[in-house]
Amino acid sequence: MKLGKFSIFFLLMALAACAAAIFGALHNQLSYTVGPDYFHSLKFSQFAIPPEMSPRLGAAWVGVQVSWWMGAADALPSFAYGLLSVPNAQSYLAAGIGAIGLVIMLATMAAFAGLIGGLIADPTGLLDASLPRPRARIAPISCALVSCMRRLMSRGPWARLWRFGRSGAHAGLTCAGRADPMETLRRPAGPRDCDILGHMNVAAYIDAVSDAMFALQTAVGLDGAAMARTQRSFVAAHIAADYKAEMLAGDVFTLHSHVQHLGAKSARFAHRMSRMSDRATVFQAENTAVFFDLAARRGVAIPDNLLHALDHLREEPTDAT
Repeated sequence: MKLGKFSIFFLLMALAACAAAIFGALHNQLSYTVGPDYFHSLKFSQFAIPPEMSPRLGAAWVGVQVSWWMGAADALPSFAYGLLSVPNAQSYLAAGIGAIGLVIMLATMAAFAGLIGGLIADPTGLLDASLPRPRARIAPISCALVSCMRRLMSRGPWARLWRFGRSGAHAGLTCAGRADPMETLRRPAGPRDCDILGHMNVAAYIDAVSDAMFALQTAVGLDGAAMARTQRSFVAAHIAADYKAEMLAGDVFTLHSHVQHLGAKSARFAHRMSRMSDRATVFQAENTAVFFDLAARRGVAIPDNLLHALDHLREEPTDAT
């Protein structure tokens, strides 16, 4: 069947979108290889990649979502001009397919140029002034490599518009190695938390640790909606506590938490409670939690992408002196 120029125009637009989606998926395989932290700490949560999805498949799906529409948007002016200026349908089709191939080739060259730039940028700081590093708890080499690759790969005006629209999603995050303990709870001790001795009861401390664990899970993408969708959550298996000072009704406390150890099916967490008025440490606890299948009611393996996200909540190691 012979196609007219209008039919070929829509065919070329669809081919451009598909080519961009495939390129984005493949590009993100290279990006994931050189900078997995970029995805685990930022992109998987930004694009709501479920924890049970394979990290490679998740990276590919992020690439598809980012790229498909840019292919169509960047192709629209060129294919519209060709629709009006190329005299016959067959020449129009050949020129359009050739243009798609040329853009893919140039984008591939730009991505590898970005990879080389990233390898140079991290140890030398040469490109620090021009690289907008996403502010997440990401290893610096991941920031440098992936930022360079993405910036050089997507230089069109539509890509810049997309980056501007997405920039707000990166607010409040910083490039770093390990994380400091994160604040997981802040509230006053209420009268209901206190016992007949007049101070905060031991059960209230354990309740605070339980609340902190849900905050910590949310920080790595396992919030209430994710738990309901995946039927997965951490459940308490063991806790060791040290009560260091009294807490009275009206005292405001904070709880800071971090990951101490990661296993195949369980993890160990540490929590420190401080009284805000004098910053005194009043309580410390370590708890082991098992990753649990809420439907089968048994422990299961922690998915790789969740392990990576939890790994960034390990406490910053201190240097030996």
